[in-house]
Amino acid sequence: AKVACSQCHLKHEEYPHPAGVAKPACATCHIDQAGDHARSVHGQELKKGNAGAPSCDSCHGTGHEIPTARTTEFHR
Repeated sequence: AKVACSQCHLKHEEYPHPAGVAKPACATCHIDQAGDHARSVHGQELKKGNAGAPSCDSCHGTGHEIPTARTTEFHR
Protein backbone atom coordinates (compact mmCIF):
# COMPACT_ATOMS: atom_id res chain seq x y z
CA ALA A 1 0.00 0.00 0.00
CA LYS A 2 1.08 3.55 -0.49
CA VAL A 3 2.17 5.00 2.82
CA ALA A 4 3.48 8.52 3.25
CA CYS A 5 6.99 8.90 4.70
CA SER A 6 5.56 10.91 7.58
CA GLN A 7 3.46 7.95 8.74
CA CYS A 8 6.59 6.06 9.81
CA HIS A 9 9.52 8.45 9.91
CA LEU A 10 10.07 11.33 12.28
CA LYS A 11 11.96 14.34 10.95
CA HIS A 12 11.45 13.19 7.35
CA GLU A 13 10.93 16.78 6.26
CA GLU A 14 14.48 17.79 7.21
CA TYR A 15 16.95 17.57 4.36
CA PRO A 16 19.51 16.25 4.38
CA HIS A 17 17.85 13.73 6.66
CA PRO A 18 19.47 13.79 10.10
CA ALA A 19 21.74 10.92 11.07
CA GLY A 20 20.80 8.63 13.91
CA VAL A 21 17.03 8.81 13.56
CA ALA A 22 15.76 5.47 14.77
CA LYS A 23 14.02 3.08 12.39
CA PRO A 24 10.33 2.90 13.27
CA ALA A 25 9.29 -0.28 15.05
CA CYS A 26 7.07 -2.55 12.95
CA ALA A 27 4.82 -3.07 16.00
CA THR A 28 3.90 0.61 15.97
CA CYS A 29 1.34 -0.13 13.24
CA HIS A 30 1.31 -3.93 13.11
CA ILE A 31 0.26 -4.65 16.70
CA ASP A 32 -1.53 -7.96 16.04
CA GLN A 33 1.31 -9.31 13.91
CA ALA A 34 3.89 -8.29 16.50
CA GLY A 35 1.93 -10.15 19.17
CA ASP A 36 1.73 -13.25 16.97
CA HIS A 37 5.48 -13.08 16.37
CA ALA A 38 6.25 -12.63 20.07
CA ARG A 39 4.27 -15.79 20.88
CA SER A 40 5.84 -17.78 18.04
CA VAL A 41 8.93 -19.97 18.29
CA HIS A 42 10.86 -17.14 16.61
CA GLY A 43 9.78 -14.57 19.17
CA GLN A 44 10.49 -16.94 22.04
CA GLU A 45 14.00 -17.54 20.74
CA LEU A 46 14.63 -13.79 20.45
CA LYS A 47 13.50 -13.39 24.09
CA LYS A 48 16.02 -16.09 25.09
CA GLY A 49 18.77 -14.05 23.43
CA ASN A 50 19.13 -16.04 20.21
CA ALA A 51 20.36 -13.29 17.86
CA GLY A 52 19.96 -15.68 14.91
CA ALA A 53 16.21 -16.03 15.37
CA PRO A 54 14.19 -14.28 12.65
CA SER A 55 12.63 -10.90 13.30
CA CYS A 56 10.10 -9.09 11.10
CA ASP A 57 12.68 -7.82 8.63
CA SER A 58 14.31 -11.24 8.29
CA CYS A 59 11.41 -12.29 6.06
CA HIS A 60 9.78 -9.02 5.09
CA GLY A 61 12.83 -6.82 4.44
CA THR A 62 12.84 -3.20 5.46
CA GLY A 63 9.77 -1.01 5.25
CA HIS A 64 10.91 0.03 1.78
CA GLU A 65 11.25 -3.43 0.28
CA ILE A 66 8.51 -5.66 1.67
CA PRO A 67 7.99 -8.71 -0.57
CA THR A 68 4.53 -10.25 -0.49
CA ALA A 69 4.10 -13.80 0.80
CA ARG A 70 3.05 -15.02 -2.64
CA THR A 71 6.36 -14.25 -4.35
CA THR A 72 9.40 -16.48 -4.86
CA GLU A 73 11.50 -13.74 -3.26
CA PHE A 74 9.52 -14.04 -0.02
CA HIS A 75 10.01 -17.81 0.16
CA ARG A 76 13.81 -17.50 -0.15
